[in-house]
Amino acid sequence: MNTLIVSTAIFPVGGTGYGGIEKLVSYTARELARRGHAVVVAAPTGSVTPPWVRLIQTGPCGDFMVSELAAYYEYRPYLSQFDAILDYSHSKWAMRMNKLPAIGFIWHDPKALQCPEPDYNVAALSVWQAARFQEIYKQQVKVLDPHLGPSASPLPSKGRFLIEGKIGEKTGVLDAIAMCKELEVGLDIIGVPGPGDPPELLDKVKKECGNGITYWGGVSDEARMEFEREAQALIYPVTYPPGQGEAHSHKSVSVLLTGCPVVTYDQGALSEVIAHGDMGFLAVNRTEFKDFMLQAGELKRDVIAWKAKERWGFEATGDRLVKALEEVAKGSK
Repeated sequence: MNTLIVSTAIFPVGGTGYGGIEKLVSYTARELARRGHAVVVAAPTGSVTPPWVRLIQTGPCGDFMVSELAAYYEYRPYLSQFDAILDYSHSKWAMRMNKLPAIGFIWHDPKALQCPEPDYNVAALSVWQAARFQEIYKQQVKVLDPHLGPSASPLPSKGRFLIEGKIGEKTGVLDAIAMCKELEVGLDIIGVPGPGDPPELLDKVKKECGNGITYWGGVSDEARMEFEREAQALIYPVTYPPGQGEAHSHKSVSVLLTGCPVVTYDQGALSEVIAHGDMGFLAVNRTEFKDFMLQAGELKRDVIAWKAKERWGFEATGDRLVKALEEVAKGSK
């Protein structure tokens, strides 16, 4: 099957640092190609794909709307060549301006960010997100979890905690630092600011480092996985305004695949991602969050890795996506 994967216009595919969606594009392209699909990725200048995956460069990185519209005009001439399309972009211009054998993913809480969406084949990442989308848009949506990543055998924990991903205000990085200092435990911080994040936040993070708190910036996938395999737990004290929430969690899937548990707050769709007391903990307040951090070492890391692979390994997610692609290629809505 000839398959096009449309990436965002925010970050290049195959780069280091922040870019969870772009990593999903890279991993998905690799898995579909491994299965014999002819795969093409449409992504910004500077993107890198495996040799057997063709790249359509869509111009410089930019914003969610204007840059993705400019990108659309770069890959539009090729749309008719594909049996099926996975649209990972935020704006989904191709699907909004054409009727295509395509699936378009929504990445945000629909109540927090109400963007124009296609009126067909929209896929939610979670049941929680789907319900909110249907309430706002009065439109049916299927749940299709596209998350995947490499799995790895867990290593014995070094007793240090980990926070990774976007260094933004909502990710709770400063509170994570504060809690680790209060508990007198070590913390490794991996990531860079995302679009629109105030640069002064990173300055605050760096000032808080020392005495067991280390900021590593953006690192390679290989280095990131080593941190994950050895961490006591990923801590994710994500905070949202009342009534908003997390639609899924790229970073949680990444660490669970290495056997590393996750400690976070019980909000949004996180209870669909993390089985409480099994793959991590879901706290309801800050005191409980710290208590769960101290219990994370009791969880069975090999069981976490196995369960995560069964759900988000390349094989499992590849099966989900191929089935969905075959259905839209046949004309299903």
